[in-house]
Amino acid sequence: MPYLVTTTDPTGIARGSNIAKYTSYDLAWLAPILYPLTIAVVAQCVIYSDLIIHRLRGTRCLPSCGSGSCRKASSDEKAVRTSGRYSDVVPSADVELPVLLMMASETIFAICCTIQCYINFGSRAFVGLVPACSFQGFYSGYYLFSATSLAALTAAVGARVIVNKSPPSRLVVGVTGIVLHGVSGLLAALPLLGVGQYRFPRDYCMPDIETPFFAGIFWTWWTVSSLTIVVATGLLLRSDRAVSLRAKLLLGFIAVYFTVAWSPAVLIGIDWATGGTPSEGGLYGFLAIFLHSNQLVVPVLWAGCLRSHMYEALASGDANLRKAAGDGEDVSLEAYGRLPLPSTPSTVAAHVEA
Repeated sequence: MPYLVTTTDPTGIARGSNIAKYTSYDLAWLAPILYPLTIAVVAQCVIYSDLIIHRLRGTRCLPSCGSGSCRKASSDEKAVRTSGRYSDVVPSADVELPVLLMMASETIFAICCTIQCYINFGSRAFVGLVPACSFQGFYSGYYLFSATSLAALTAAVGARVIVNKSPPSRLVVGVTGIVLHGVSGLLAALPLLGVGQYRFPRDYCMPDIETPFFAGIFWTWWTVSSLTIVVATGLLLRSDRAVSLRAKLLLGFIAVYFTVAWSPAVLIGIDWATGGTPSEGGLYGFLAIFLHSNQLVVPVLWAGCLRSHMYEALASGDANLRKAAGDGEDVSLEAYGRLPLPSTPSTVAAHVEA
């Protein structure tokens, strides 16, 4: 027996009877198919290519968002970070792990949405009807929760690396990211398991945030994610350590963008809670455009620019470590973080072994 279901629609989906009446509008090829979905998929391919090329060849194909130059690193530079330039930095899982965890959410949603939008536009109908709506409700719900939390996790890790010039525990970041993916999938699947319901507001399906159950979960989830980004940004801005103005501006812009991008979902909940009928208005249209724009903007800001600053911070930390060792100062991994140093000077090795 279904629990926490408020709809009386025979499909079990709020406004589900409108699915069969749906006809794709003529300009759907422009928005959201061309922009942002198709462009977003291309942008994500570029980001993945940059990750792969950097991993395999020690060079990047994208211009740096920080102060780094774009050139191939020499064999010595690949062995150890010697400056603050991203292209000089050996690829590190400490940076790429949170980025890939976040990108997985963006890519899954982008691929699923692009395929379903092309199919529906080609048929000028919602192909698959209720089963297809349920599937879309699941992956859009997964994105609703995973995208917010993983963007916050990556921003927090990025701010920590930029300030401390060293990464947090790789195990903690990895486990946290996997748990967030899993919990997001479970929450999204609850209507399929008989708890809660999906909604078809106009031309797509998602968890029904016009019900106390999913509205409460989403508001709580979004609030925690937003506070995480705000706190991380605040700590970076207030840090008395050497943090570049570009890094501060980037984290500030990320915080603002995150708030704006998810504001339609928050406003839908507020409208519903105050007695409104969001499904009859245009908020869901704005939500769709913003969420699809995420697949373009988030990879650029988080996986492109923030990643650059994280690498430059790690490189700067390694340069400080080498300088301290060269000056005969006491060096410890605790002081500079867990920095991978595949080929270190004998002075550093002596201190580490000691």
